[in-house]
Parts: sequence; C-alpha cells; structure tokens
Amino acid sequence: MVDLNSMTIFVCAVEMNSFSQAARKLGIPKATVSRKVAGDRQQSRVQASRTYPAQF
Repeated sequence: MVDLNSMTIFVCAVEMNSFSQAARKLGIPKATVSRKVAGDRQQSRVQASRTYPAQF
C-alpha cells in the first residue's frame, strides 16, 4: 500500500514535471523524491502482478 506522503511526492513530481523542482517545492532532497517515486513504481508492479499475473 502506498502511503499518503509518497503519493504527495509523486503528484508533485508529476505536476512539476521534474524531480528537482518537486524537491525544491517540498523542501526535501532530490534523492528522496527519486527514491519515493521508484518505490511506489515497484510497489505498484507487485500489486499488479498479484492481480494480473498473466500479463507480467
């Protein structure tokens, strides 16, 4: 399950179209933005593979 903090970071990165700009806006390191987005992507793959195993 994705936590709300990670979702906020993801949405900001999408809206800003940049990890660097999202990091500046949120006042966190760029590496944190990158790590959170990558973790969310990995988590969503795990959840999707549990739901639709034939597609992966």
